[in-house]
Amino acid sequence: MMSSKVSLAFFTLLTITSLILPSRAQDNPQDYLDAHNAARAAVGVGPLTWDTTVQAYAQNYANQRAGDCNLVHSGGPYGENLAWSSAGLSGTDAVKMWVDEKAYYDYNSNSCAAGQQCGHYTQVVWRNSARVGCGSKQDFLNAHYNARAQLVFIIYFIFPVDASLPSILGNNLIEKTCKQTPYYDLCVRSLISSPRSFNTDVEGLAKIMVHTINARATHTLHRINKLLQHNQDTNMKRALQSCASRYDAIIKADIPESLQALRLGNYKFAEAGTMDAAFEARLCEKEFRRCKSPLADMNRVVHDVSIVAASIVQTIV
Repeated sequence: MMSSKVSLAFFTLLTITSLILPSRAQDNPQDYLDAHNAARAAVGVGPLTWDTTVQAYAQNYANQRAGDCNLVHSGGPYGENLAWSSAGLSGTDAVKMWVDEKAYYDYNSNSCAAGQQCGHYTQVVWRNSARVGCGSKQDFLNAHYNARAQLVFIIYFIFPVDASLPSILGNNLIEKTCKQTPYYDLCVRSLISSPRSFNTDVEGLAKIMVHTINARATHTLHRINKLLQHNQDTNMKRALQSCASRYDAIIKADIPESLQALRLGNYKFAEAGTMDAAFEARLCEKEFRRCKSPLADMNRVVHDVSIVAASIVQTIV
C-alpha cells in the first residue's frame, strides 16, 4: 500500500515529457485505463474510471496546443501529464514512460532522486484520483524538430473537485508558507505541481508561484484571443480587447519584472509586480459591465494566484 503522504504529494502535477517513440494504435479509452490501472495496482491503489467530460476537455486542449505549438499546461484544476513525440506516440507509450519514473521516486523522503524526474509517476498513482480523461492529436507540429508529431494530454479528475485539502502534508515548508496566504488550498495545489517545491526555500516557492501566474495568464489570453475571433457583439469585443491588453501587460511586464526582482533580492518590487497582476485580472473582470463575462473563473484564478504569490513574497520581506 502507498503511504498517505504519497497520496497528496503531487496533487496537480503539471510536467512535460518529451518522447521519441514508435507510434502504435493504442489510444482508445481502455488502453489508457489498463496502462494506468496496472501501475496503480502494483502499489495497492484502486483503479481509475473513464470520464467522457474530462476526455473532451483533454482532447480540446490537445487540439488547441497543436494549433499554436505551445507546450504549456491548461491551468485547470486537475492534475495533468503532457507528452509529445516527433516520431509519433501512443497513449500507452506515454504512460509507460511516466511509470518508468518510479525508479527515481523515494517513498521515505517523498521526493525524486537528485537530478531526476518522478512527478509524472506520482501523478499516475496518486491515491485520491478517481477518474481520468485523455486526448491526443496526431498532427501536432513539433516546432523544435520541424516534424509532424503526436501530442498526448492526460488529466486526472479528482472527486470531489472542490473538497479542501486536509492538512496531511506534515510540518514542511510548503504547508507553513501556504498557511500565511489567504488561499491555502490553491497555494498548496499550485506549489506541489512542481517537483522543485520540495527542494527549495521560500524565495524558490515565490518564483514557482510567479511562474504559475504566467501559465494562468497565458491560458487566459489564449482564451481571450479565441473569443475575439468569433464574437461580433460591440460591447463584448471592446471588453475583450481591453482584457487582452491587460493580460499582455501581466505576461510581458509584471511577470518578468517580478522574477527579476526576486533574483536581485528586491522583494518589495517583486511583491508590487504580483499585486499588479492581481489588479489587472480584477480590472479585466470589471470591463464586462454591459455584458456577461466569459472570463469570470479565469480572472478569479489569476487574481487569487497573484495574491498568493504576493503573500509568499511578503513572508520573505
